[in-house]
Amino acid sequence: MEKIKSMSVSSLYSKIRRAALFVVVALIFSICNSCGNSNSHSYSRELVVADSLCDNNPDSALTLIRKIKTDQLSDNESWYLRLLKIKQKVKRNENFTDDKEAKVLVDHFEKDGDKNLLPQALYCAGCIYISLNDTPQAIGYFQRVLNIYVDDKHNIYANDKHNRLKAQCYYQLGYLYSMQGLDKTAIPWQKKALEIHTNTGETERCIYDCENIAWSYQVIGKSDSTEIFLQKAWHLAMKLKNERIISEIASQFASMYNERGNLDKAKTYINIALANPQKQSVSPIYSLAMDIYSKLGDTKHTEAFCDSVMKYGNVYGKKFAYQWQTRKALHKNGTLLASPCFEKYIQCTDSIEKINPVGASANANALYNYSLIENSNTELKIENNTQRTFIVKAIFVSIILFLMVVILTIVLLRHKKTLEERLELNKKSLKEAKMLEERANQNKENHLLDKKMATTAIYKDIIKILNSNSKNMVPDWQLLSETVYGIYPVFSSSLCKFKKMSEIELHVCLLLKIGISAKDIAKLVCRSEDSVYSICRRLYKKNFSDEPTAKKWKDLINSL
Repeated sequence: MEKIKSMSVSSLYSKIRRAALFVVVALIFSICNSCGNSNSHSYSRELVVADSLCDNNPDSALTLIRKIKTDQLSDNESWYLRLLKIKQKVKRNENFTDDKEAKVLVDHFEKDGDKNLLPQALYCAGCIYISLNDTPQAIGYFQRVLNIYVDDKHNIYANDKHNRLKAQCYYQLGYLYSMQGLDKTAIPWQKKALEIHTNTGETERCIYDCENIAWSYQVIGKSDSTEIFLQKAWHLAMKLKNERIISEIASQFASMYNERGNLDKAKTYINIALANPQKQSVSPIYSLAMDIYSKLGDTKHTEAFCDSVMKYGNVYGKKFAYQWQTRKALHKNGTLLASPCFEKYIQCTDSIEKINPVGASANANALYNYSLIENSNTELKIENNTQRTFIVKAIFVSIILFLMVVILTIVLLRHKKTLEERLELNKKSLKEAKMLEERANQNKENHLLDKKMATTAIYKDIIKILNSNSKNMVPDWQLLSETVYGIYPVFSSSLCKFKKMSEIELHVCLLLKIGISAKDIAKLVCRSEDSVYSICRRLYKKNFSDEPTAKKWKDLINSL
């Protein structure tokens, strides 16, 4: 008994441990699931398509956005639409006059909105600050996007869309640092952008990344690295057969070889660049061509390129052109001709000197602000880590308390169930004991009645008939029934509950009740022994549905 009790307790605690483990796993899964999906939303197909078009065809995105009916949108969809309106402007390189809408969107998606859209809102804000010439703010917002991806422990942002956005942030950071003369800082960001674009198979973006890296290496004086990345860009551009990009890369090759003094190669590449010059790069290409042909001593072409610079060039190109014209005039002893060219050269120089202090001041402010941003980011990370630690501890304590409540509840329920089972077992035992007692009393009473039956005249006649071996002698069935019903008063009423019996079936039942064997019954009813068994089976089948046997009917009759 003690062994059984010990086994039941062990089994109980084993089940409790399994239940506790299941609860822990379920709770952790629930927490992770809620962390990962608490801010996921579904949007209408029009908004999703417009978002996709913003990246590839912003003009079509604008057309679709204008057709969307704002009165049919939910609150989350309305915020998404506001973000898309900003995004398509960014992708179309429109100018911005303020940052109000960008701030509102970032604030919403940080606090209450869909966290999946927060990186896009931050990226658009960074691009808007580029448009507003606020480089420190722009860098800060791009860094915030990357911080979200670094802190993404549950892979919420692990998809191609966010991967491309990460690459765009790397690209923008490389561009911003490079534009401020911080090319050593720019190169790691540019290489990260190239790595992602290579993995995603975006060839054109890979070309721009290689060009940017080559430019930064050229600025810091690493000509070998410059040539390596220009060759990569050239190889990719030739595969695309994009003349515009080929022209850009050719101009960079020409600039590199011009600085090295390899004028023949410089000439070859500048001629390729001149075959398809782009509007935004006309001034530097014509200026570079003028410089190369001037060094080669080709005055005719140099004058032609000088005229083009005068017509299409910016202040930097014109300064170089007037300088060349001044030298040319002085070389021919034409002081009078050189004087107006020199005056123009001085004017351009003055203009450039006015621009440079502004740029220097902006760079100084930017560098100062970078340190402020870095300090702010460090403080923010410390605060976030403190909050995260507190949340983890709170969750851990909550899990422990919850498990204690669960285990206590399970133990109490098990204890209650055990008590109920014991109570039920006791009731069953008492009932069985009572039944056994009643059966013993019944058997005792039946034994006395059987003795009384054995002293009756009809019983003695039946025994005499069986001993005589006479086939013509039969019992007095009327006297037998009266005697049996008289000694066993309940037997008569019990038989009436069964289905109606034939005369021979009734005789068999009466003889079974007084203890006559099947073999002797066969003699008394003038039937075979098998027929008697058959009658018993038939009676049982007639009254019950389970498998009929003669023994079952005999036991039933004896119990009545």
